[in-house]
Amino acid sequence: MRDPDTQPKFSIIVIGAGICGCASALGLARRGHRVCVLEARPALSELGAGLQISPNGSRILCAWGLRARFEEFVCQPPWVQYRTYDAGETLGKHPRNINSWYEDIYGSPLWTIYRPHYQQLLAESAVSHGAELVFSAKAVKVDADTGTVYTTDGRCFKADLIVGADGIWSKARAGIASCRDIVPIVWDEYAYRCLADRDHMLTAPPTAALSNNGDTNFFLGPSGILLCYPCNQGKSFNIVAPCHRPVNKEAHDTFNPEVDPVELVDAYKDFFSPVPELLSSIKKCVKWTIVYLPDLPTYSSENGRIVLLGDAAHAMLPAAASASNMAVEDAAALCECISACKDVSELKSAVKAYEAIRKRRNDRVWEISMISQRNVSSYTAKSYNDAVAARNEGLRKATEELAEYLKLSSEDRKALQASQVGDEAAIYPSPALLKWLYGYDTITVSREYLRDNPLSQ
Repeated sequence: MRDPDTQPKFSIIVIGAGICGCASALGLARRGHRVCVLEARPALSELGAGLQISPNGSRILCAWGLRARFEEFVCQPPWVQYRTYDAGETLGKHPRNINSWYEDIYGSPLWTIYRPHYQQLLAESAVSHGAELVFSAKAVKVDADTGTVYTTDGRCFKADLIVGADGIWSKARAGIASCRDIVPIVWDEYAYRCLADRDHMLTAPPTAALSNNGDTNFFLGPSGILLCYPCNQGKSFNIVAPCHRPVNKEAHDTFNPEVDPVELVDAYKDFFSPVPELLSSIKKCVKWTIVYLPDLPTYSSENGRIVLLGDAAHAMLPAAASASNMAVEDAAALCECISACKDVSELKSAVKAYEAIRKRRNDRVWEISMISQRNVSSYTAKSYNDAVAARNEGLRKATEELAEYLKLSSEDRKALQASQVGDEAAIYPSPALLKWLYGYDTITVSREYLRDNPLSQ
């Protein structure tokens, strides 16, 4: 790693001030680069739902010195419970943050957070390190040859490097010749997304119990799966509820419409308490169109002036709860690569190094998200009974094994885990695969790659 005081400082435009864009801006600004973030909206969003920050994501935030600040806003669910839809019976109960479980096993905690808080925390830290946020600057064209971003109001912004963190409908991606014709693909399900107010939940015994335990809960039924967990500093419960999507719907025609919460209540009318009471508290509900990207041939333009991160590069299905964590990993890896340059002539090599570090891992996590989403779908398919029997047995077995493991002291758990190696080829969600997924240290991996593959060679 180069000395921050002597490394060259580049002008960098980041398109998009979402989680990926703000993380990229923060990582780069921390290393002294001149960062300008272009955001289409007039301000940071005050709306959103919950997100899970897995250990591979929280590890980066902690390394950037943000742990104490984030802990003011995050929730740390002690357990994840898998429950039946008709009686609330617990089929499986797996540890998350109870007795620092995830920190012992994977080296960093698992957090849940309200998305606007996540975005704001990253943005304020980026600005404190010198990044500039420009609002009402919607990119309409990105020119790789000149390193220029054109906005809808006629302005143009030029830089040494353009970071495309502008999501699945990326204009930056359209500026890369080999990616120009890539079209997002619509999955055959929607997902209702909404927040339940904790104060309202406390007014009814079934939801009060749900709220007070602070766990992540999956309610598993033949007509769907409903996920809920605390966020917004414990003031809200995030709800995600997938449902079948008509095949004749176009993504851009119905992208994330707001719907009457009664529609959600009706979709889950077969579920027993506490689900009806939980859904009755919903005031606003979005019907999220699930869209993903096919494999991209590259993450960057031929000359290295445009580089893609997050959903702009590898938008994946949501079931594995990994998209935002992969975006933060991308940002951390790019920061290390760019900051290894001795001058502007090495930017192209740095961008190619970033892709070499990231693409294989992102491809595997993309695949895991597809497997996980198909598993969710299988529980509502015609083979429901067979799928559920296997699922329930797996949940019960894992619960028994983890209960024994939890009896170990924190020191013994850490020692045992230190001897175990993650395996990206293992079956999801086996312990070996989860160790590979959650135990990953992006900053260390990136620095080791750059040590073994110097940009100047």
